Amino acid sequence: MIPCATDLQLAGVKFKMNEKSDNILNVKFSHGVLEIPPFLIHYHTDILFRNLVAFEQCCLEAKFHVFTTYLVFMDYLVNTSKDVALLHRNGIIDHFLGSDDNVALLFNRICIGIFHNFNASYLSDVKDNVQKHCENKWNMWRASLKRDYFTNPWSFISLMAASILLLLTITQTFFNVFRYFRPRS
Repeated sequence: MIPCATDLQLAGVKFKMNEKSDNILNVKFSHGVLEIPPFLIHYHTDILFRNLVAFEQCCLEAKFHVFTTYLVFMDYLVNTSKDVALLHRNGIIDHFLGSDDNVALLFNRICIGIFHNFNASYLSDVKDNVQKHCENKWNMWRASLKRDYFTNPWSFISLMAASILLLLTITQTFFNVFRYFRPRS
């Protein structure tokens, strides 16, 4: 449904910590930026998450399964320790579990056996917008260009110098051909 965080980064999605929100469920996506509120994972987070999911799955009054939706969304984002490291670098995930592999394992195991209709959830618009962004080839090309060729200012300066040199060469060739076909009298 949603690519993992490292794949989203390759598609040009930027991750930003939503500092203004006091609710970890407040996930937003606009203009290629996925804003996720920060949260802390400690040793008892696994138990807390499982209990909240069990409550939403068993309680008849809990129709929207808001926290389950959030955990399924995070499960899509986090597949490996590289995804956790990326989210940690952007200030979204902080943990006391020892390694990023343990956090990835927590998210990958938490949603096993859960039936959830993501299309009828509060994050369905976020999912749709992220998918549209990733399907747009221009976003992927632009992200690849930035990542591969514009990581430092010297590569940009080299591109500009090469472009100017090419423009001057084309101009010189044009005037030489023009002079050949229209000689001076």
